[in-house]
Amino acid sequence: MLVVVALLADVRADPTLERDALQGLTRAAPTFAWPFERLSYLAFDADDGLAAARALAVAVDLQPDNDLYWTNLGWAWYLLGFWDRSEAASERALELRPGATIAAYNLGLVRARFGRLDEAMPPYERALSADPEVDDEALADVENAIVQRPEEPALHYVLARLYETEGRRDDAADAYRTFLELGGFGAPYDAAAERRLAVLTAPPPPLEIGGDRLELVLGGEPIEPPLQPGDPIGLRFEALTPGEALPLRLGVSATLEDPDGDVVAQNEVTVDVPADAIGYVIEEARLELPTDLGPGTYRVTVTVRGDGDTRASVVREAEVAGEPEPLRRLIGRNVVLTSLASGRPLYGAADADREDAVVSRLVDELRSAATAAEETLPTVESGRFAGLTGAELFERSDVSDVRDFLSFLAGEGTTDVRATFVDVYAQWALQGAPTP
Repeated sequence: MLVVVALLADVRADPTLERDALQGLTRAAPTFAWPFERLSYLAFDADDGLAAARALAVAVDLQPDNDLYWTNLGWAWYLLGFWDRSEAASERALELRPGATIAAYNLGLVRARFGRLDEAMPPYERALSADPEVDDEALADVENAIVQRPEEPALHYVLARLYETEGRRDDAADAYRTFLELGGFGAPYDAAAERRLAVLTAPPPPLEIGGDRLELVLGGEPIEPPLQPGDPIGLRFEALTPGEALPLRLGVSATLEDPDGDVVAQNEVTVDVPADAIGYVIEEARLELPTDLGPGTYRVTVTVRGDGDTRASVVREAEVAGEPEPLRRLIGRNVVLTSLASGRPLYGAADADREDAVVSRLVDELRSAATAAEETLPTVESGRFAGLTGAELFERSDVSDVRDFLSFLAGEGTTDVRATFVDVYAQWALQGAPTP
């Protein structure tokens, strides 16, 4: 009952009632970690670091392998000024989950606060490597720490790195300048700050596209026109600069124009570039062709934008012909169906124009799994396969059925999935074999 009260209080945004219910629950079920977790969040919301630390100390005792609890405990200790405890808790969170970005930010912050820049930057770089989007709260934490310790150079270096990653060139330059004016840190950070300051205060570097060449890609492999309606096409090109270095972040837009000049597909993406790169191959841009495209010559335009008004564009024409093919759409969206026995993919990018062969291969895969299906699948209750057992389903499914399955999967917009083919096919059949 107390759990229900706590949940209802959360929905009604009544922290007093929720806190009372949670505290009662901690007494009634002292080995249940969840109420301590919720109490810690209420404490953080109330800026009560001590209450948060008390709740989380119990939570990590109950669930010592929970990286989230250790992350939050590290932050509670930071708020209370227990720096060593904060560092140790964040380190424990990262031991449990190396990709815990918030714990990495917290660990870097407590180290930078006391001038340990050489120990602070590795966790910051780890966080940015895991997620190039700078966490807004982590950035605010550095800014707040500088208000408290404005004389600490390490904090200004960290701030400059985060600002530059966000594309805030002027703010990053000011922070690097302050870092150096406060005495810096020594090698290699002083030299890096001087280099980045020179880059950030120079005119924005011009942009070029290597060889004015735009490569069309399907499933990670180059593909030559004609394209087909519905194709999810990747766009690969190299961004270059004759300047000292590319910006750390580039905006890329792509459009597809029909023979009349009307835009029929478009997409935008932001690309993070390694520091000090003068050339970088961009593969994140893509276009998905509408399934109702008529035959003709279409124009693909890609524009890359850097700092200021710098930009470069590349254009190429591509013929479109034929009808949408489900297999090409699945390959282009990185949908990988694997064998039950070996776990290996049943098709790849090289099979994009071999749908007949792949469909036959998938039918054979069903036949080979019929015995296992009889043991694990219930009788189909609806749709075209109604009344069939698992073995009958796999033995009677033919080329037409498998094509319909692929069409359904492609029509659902499924993207970036790796799954066992017979499992997904069985789910489709048990759902009544719906059409796209």
